[in-house]
Amino acid sequence: MRAQGPGNGHPLPAHHPPAAASGHLSRGRASGETGATGATGAIGAGVTGATGAAGSDGATGATGAGATGATGAGTTGATGATGVGTAGATGATGAGVTGATGAGVSGATGATGATGTGVTGATGVEGPTGATGAAVATGAGATGATGATGATGATGAAGATGATGVGTTGATGATGATGVGTAGVSGATGATGVGATGATGAGDTVTIGTSAADVLSVAAGVITADDAAADKLVFWDDSADKLTYLTVGSNLTITDTTIAANGDFLPTTFSANTITYAATVDLDMASRNAGYFTISLTGNLTFTTSNRAAGRTVTLRLICDGTQRTLTVPADWKFVGSKPANIAASKTAILSLSYFGTADTDCVAAYAVQT
Repeated sequence: MRAQGPGNGHPLPAHHPPAAASGHLSRGRASGETGATGATGAIGAGVTGATGAAGSDGATGATGAGATGATGAGTTGATGATGVGTAGATGATGAGVTGATGAGVSGATGATGATGTGVTGATGVEGPTGATGAAVATGAGATGATGATGATGATGAAGATGATGVGTTGATGATGATGVGTAGVSGATGATGVGATGATGAGDTVTIGTSAADVLSVAAGVITADDAAADKLVFWDDSADKLTYLTVGSNLTITDTTIAANGDFLPTTFSANTITYAATVDLDMASRNAGYFTISLTGNLTFTTSNRAAGRTVTLRLICDGTQRTLTVPADWKFVGSKPANIAASKTAILSLSYFGTADTDCVAAYAVQT
């Protein structure tokens, strides 16, 4: 079915070319074609004003007045191509009359016209720089309140002492005349005094007490040593509570002021002594030297030592009760064989210590237990 124009019964044309850009209005025909877009007016080239007052903008060119084609009253035609007008001043907005709406079947949509390419107007000349504005006077603020008085500074160092004043020494006064008096008569010589003879002083009498009588004597106030008739030592006998002579035994010789040991100095007999059990037992290597001792263990045992010296030895017999007991010894002892950590129940062991110096590091120990 063909589209009909409004009120005339004629068919619509398939395409209508765009109208040329003009300052006149053109009436849209009863057609489905869109009228061509008017050319974009040239951009106004207003001169830029001096800086200060802004330069006025150039006038906007009038909008192009291309007429809008009337809407087709039948089938919508293809969209017409966009008109390409020469860029000039922007024309006034076109005021074309809108065509009446077609009353028939809508025609196909017409092809979109090509976009108009307007030439951009030249940039206006830059105006001169505006005059600098007058400087504003600086505000005069009120003076702030006076700050608090600062702390008093440290006292300055004392000034140097002034020079000693030098005054002129006054003249020496004249010597007075020597007095002349008459010499007196000499007195008679006094008689020689006769004093009584003083009494003889009573000094203390020196005596020797019983605690020193074995080695000392006194005669006419003089203390002397008694002759021992042999080389002997003077010592304090605590059991008798006195000084006395010590007889030198076998294997010892005194020559002048020297005492020497000769031959086998070790005793031929030994006594076995008991050390009472305690959790910690101190082995005094002076009082225990060369001794044999027995300790019966009823609990764990720790050893310490004192008065260590080279050549000192001690031998201990350890008898354990019916329970295994731990043994703790100084860490610095050096054992020949195994170092004991405990002793089994109801066993007997021998612990021997020999010192080669004054520290526990100088101790060589040996331990053996009953199998």
